[in-house]
Amino acid sequence: MNYAMLYDKKERLAKSRDSIQPEVLESFERSFNVEYAHNSTAIEGNTLTLIQTKAILEEGLSVGGKTLREIYEVANHAKAFAFTKKCVAEGRPLDEATAKDIHAWMAMEEPPVC
Repeated sequence: MNYAMLYDKKERLAKSRDSIQPEVLESFERSFNVEYAHNSTAIEGNTLTLIQTKAILEEGLSVGGKTLREIYEVANHAKAFAFTKKCVAEGRPLDEATAKDIHAWMAMEEPPVC
């Protein structure tokens, strides 16, 4: 992809972001998170549909006929992405230590500090 074009789009979004209602931004982020988790895990062979992924992530529901591995894979992907976004927002580099923290966090209830 053309980096200059991508950077230009990022800058235009940043300038117009204040004019977008917070509810719209939240809705967009929720939708993006569900689609991102679905598409990323599908690449690895996960067979959950987009609707099933949404039910797991947004409603905390389980899905019949699917393995626990697939369900946890989607849930853990979403947790890891949320932690990654938090680290980026706080200016933490995405380095080996952060990657190790993400993996360690999968077994924890509360996220580590970025």
